[in-house]
Formats: sequence, C-alpha cells, structure tokens
Amino acid sequence: MLEYGQTRYLLEASWLKKPALLPSMPVAGVACMPDGCLYALTRNHEHPIMAFDPDGRYMETIGADLHFGSEHGICPAHDGGLWVCDSGRHVVYHLSRKGEVILRLGTPDVPCDNGFDPHIPYPHNLYTIRCAGAPFNLPTGAMEAPDGTVWCTDGYGNTSLHQFSADGKLLRTVGGPGPEPGKFRLPHSLWIDARGQVWVADRDNYRVQVFDQTGALIRCMPPVYPEGTPYGPSTLWGDDTRVYCSQNSRGILVYDQNTLEMEGIMEAPFGAPVLGHSLCGDAQGNLYIGHLDPEPMVTRLTRLSE
Repeated sequence: MLEYGQTRYLLEASWLKKPALLPSMPVAGVACMPDGCLYALTRNHEHPIMAFDPDGRYMETIGADLHFGSEHGICPAHDGGLWVCDSGRHVVYHLSRKGEVILRLGTPDVPCDNGFDPHIPYPHNLYTIRCAGAPFNLPTGAMEAPDGTVWCTDGYGNTSLHQFSADGKLLRTVGGPGPEPGKFRLPHSLWIDARGQVWVADRDNYRVQVFDQTGALIRCMPPVYPEGTPYGPSTLWGDDTRVYCSQNSRGILVYDQNTLEMEGIMEAPFGAPVLGHSLCGDAQGNLYIGHLDPEPMVTRLTRLSE
C-alpha cells in the first residue's frame, strides 16, 4: 500500500500480463490512452511498442519495422495516435495506433553539431555541449500542446526544448547548457497542462522548470534532493489539477498546477517498485510506472480512495 494525504494506492507489480513466451524487457516509456489501453515503449527492438488492454492483457506489438536505436519517451497524440522518441536515431515519430508513420521530426541517424561528444561517458559528456543546436541529438520526449503545436525535449545530447507547428515546422528552440534558470543539463521528459504550460524534468540539474507557449520561463523549481544523489526528476505526467514527477530512485513528487508549488512527496516503502523511468495515469486516477529493470516491466498504483 502507498498513501499520499487521504489517497491510498494498491501497488500491483504483477498487473501486466504478457505472453509467457515473451521475455521481460526494460520499459522506457508508458502511455495511457483514453480508452484505457496502455502502450509500453520497451528497449526490445523486436517488440518496441507493446499494447495492453485495460486489464493488462497483451494485444499486439507495433513499431518493429522502424528499427529503433534506443527507445525513449511515448505520449498519446490528440488524434488518438502516439508520439514516440527514438533517442538513438535522433528522431521523433507521430504514429497511428497501428504503427503507421504520420509524421517524422528529425533526420534518422543525423545528430545536430553542437559540440556534444558521445564517446565521453555519461554524465561527463553532458558538459561537452557548447550550445542548444537544431533538432535533434538524443531526444527524450514529445507532446502536443492544446493549440496543436508539438514540444520536444532534446535531451541527452542537446540540452534544449523545441516547439514545432502541427505540420512539423520548427518554430523555436529554447534552453541550452547550464545551471541557470531556463537552461538545462538533461531535459529528460515533459508534460503540457491544460493551460499550455510546458513542464520539463531537468534531471541532471535536479529540478523541474515550467515554460509558457512562447518559451519564456515561468518557474524554476528548487531541487528537492541534493545534487550528486540518484534522485533527479525523471518523468512527468499530469491530471486536471496536479503534475506527478517520478524520481530515479526515491518516489513521486506531486505539484499543484495552479500555484506551481510542490504539494508533497509520495515516498515509497523500502523496496517498493515505484522507482521508475517513466510514468503515466488513466482517467480513474491510477498511475503506471515503467521500469528499466526488466522485472517488473510496469507497476500499477491502483487508486483506492481519497
């Protein structure tokens, strides 16, 4: 059991029901669709995007023909499809739920030239980035705003946030490397609320930042945990009133969308499987956590009461 205020969640680490013949696999991203189905973006290139029904039963795999390099980030699209990041090949896809490519952002296997040196081990390579370059260099997330524009975090090799028109034209790039407010060290994911505010998990600066639709900084949250700890903000998901932020190794931060203040921390009991790489939720208030450790692949936090 996990509690936050008056809300209780039942931890269901075995909720996902994959075929017995399929191995467990790392899950880089999770996306809940309006009909309750869950799409899991895995690091298994033969089964990169796995669809599960609302009861957790496996339905199908899509995306294998795209030959992913390194899967990272998945989000529902306004038209019922999906936005998916292939960080390894430096592209972002808008896909139908059958896996057809509707739009591709970026050029496969062509990263921007901004000084980033991929041969230097992480996290030291983050400090080789000289400036915010053109899209992309190891992008991490993509989501549509209420006005139909698309925002992308970019990412492990570009420390930037891009906005595109609905037809894929680059409108603006904001950010760049650094610890100053409005800069990034590793923009790892994003969430756009109903007001159009763009929330960014700036993981290796240990903070969350919020921007408006012009790219102007609204709020730079102070770090919750000290730099050097493994507790940087990893991924974001929001409902009508709150934004939830999963930590690499600690729990889930809860922010108020109106005040842009942190309400509290949904800390996990020791050893509980809530320490994930990705996070999403459904209309019933249940939360889903994707794990890079292959077992469990996805944990569901089933909302019981408030």
